[in-house]
Amino acid sequence: DHRDLHSLSTRRSSYLRNNDGNCKAGYTAPGIKGQSTVIQEAIELSGINPEDIGYIETHGTGTSLGDPIEVEALANAFKYFTTKKQYCALGSVKPNIGHLDSAAGVTGLIKTALCLSKGIIPANINYSKPNNKINFEETPFYVNTKNTAWHNNSMNKYACVSSFGLGGTNAHMVLSDFKCHVPDRLSYNHVIMPLSARTKESLANTARKTSSEITTNNNVPEDIAYTLANGRTDYNQRLFLITPDTSMGKGSCYSSDIHDNAKSSSLIVYIGNTYKSLEKYQSLYKTNNLYNDTLSKNLSRLNSYMEEHGSNNSISIDELDITASKDKLLVDFIFQFSLLETYQNLDIQIKDFVVSGIGELIALTISNSITFEEAINIITFSKDTQVKPDKERLKNYTIISATKQEEIDISLCNSSEYWKEIFGEEIIHSSAIKCEIGQTILNMSIHDENNDNCLFGNDCNAEFSYYKSLGLFWQNGYNLNWNILYPKENCTKVPLPTYSFEKKRFWVDVQQHTQQIEKQKSDRKSTRRNSSHAN
Repeated sequence: DHRDLHSLSTRRSSYLRNNDGNCKAGYTAPGIKGQSTVIQEAIELSGINPEDIGYIETHGTGTSLGDPIEVEALANAFKYFTTKKQYCALGSVKPNIGHLDSAAGVTGLIKTALCLSKGIIPANINYSKPNNKINFEETPFYVNTKNTAWHNNSMNKYACVSSFGLGGTNAHMVLSDFKCHVPDRLSYNHVIMPLSARTKESLANTARKTSSEITTNNNVPEDIAYTLANGRTDYNQRLFLITPDTSMGKGSCYSSDIHDNAKSSSLIVYIGNTYKSLEKYQSLYKTNNLYNDTLSKNLSRLNSYMEEHGSNNSISIDELDITASKDKLLVDFIFQFSLLETYQNLDIQIKDFVVSGIGELIALTISNSITFEEAINIITFSKDTQVKPDKERLKNYTIISATKQEEIDISLCNSSEYWKEIFGEEIIHSSAIKCEIGQTILNMSIHDENNDNCLFGNDCNAEFSYYKSLGLFWQNGYNLNWNILYPKENCTKVPLPTYSFEKKRFWVDVQQHTQQIEKQKSDRKSTRRNSSHAN
């Protein structure tokens, strides 16, 4: 079973052990007093009613001496709590696999955890009649001879595990079934899930298994994403899944192409005057909480600045008619800048930009070379422009002009005529954007239905496109803070398919191997003969 052991059961009491070696007949002999004491103390510490214990995984040596002593020790411990007879099943994993020496205790623990998880008490194989030295009728115990559903009157199922070692070490543990914490759920329209592996074949197999887990099991999608993001190593071969796939409806799953992160250059982002995309940004604002929070904050900053400078022209996204907006440049700026800030809030640090039009101002602002307020001043009060971008802050960024195919000249940014010319630049289509600094360009501004690397490309759903952009960043090696997308307070880990190892055979060519060995022997003999002749 690929489940985490903790998710199968919970240790109800502290693990207890003692040692009664100094009061036993011999080094290997079991002792009633030591076993009984450790069992009694473990049950007391657990705070449960022993009549609610439905199963005990015994040490179960299968010897004529050891088994009667173990049952007597259990009976002595339980008589302090109850007089109820034959309600608790006894079992042992040893008839199935033998005695595993020092690993016997942990094997019994794993078996008991699975029993609690499945709600089944398994049969003891090859059992026909009890040891004639054991009177089960006078104890709380019986030997289970068939697979039995776990029935109990309490809210939880309880079980115990005993393990007794040579020399007098006695250990006992009380377990209960695991009650999964149901977190306070956030609302997700789409969920993105990262998958990676060392090879394409392993990744493809993992993707198939995970897709099946999404569509056939009852796991919550964000729990699957949380588990993958926090319980798996990031390898170079990467793909991502998004559920649901908007083109196929509820319960479907979109899978990206496999991308080799080791062979990719940095992902670069194109920003410019938007073309048929403002409505997509407006839609994203209404459906995505992270973008909504960032854009709302920036709108508040914008409207406060406008009011301070004598303008009554406040902007409200909910009431905005994009097609008729007289402040299209301002809206263009605030929409795209807020999305870049949303990326930054997810720890996606974009350093390389290709820009045209308003995109140049957005890139300078997101790099902190100029302030948000200075950018608003350039757009709305361009005659009073007095801006000197901070060259030091630009050292970590590359900003390429899409029209000039060279880095921007920030010494010109202090001129209102310069910005008037920049804002008037024609829209650059994705097919015309070429750059040397990266192989993949994420186009934030152009709505191109034939280009998958456009943020709002051939997908009608803005939020689905947004999640695809997050996946594209992650595939190209950018950090992404998954805990912001899926907080641990609102998600829980769930059992998922493990790494898909490739099953490859590597046969040894015995004949060739033998020939190599004989040749090595012959070479050593020749070396020794040559050495003796030389002497």
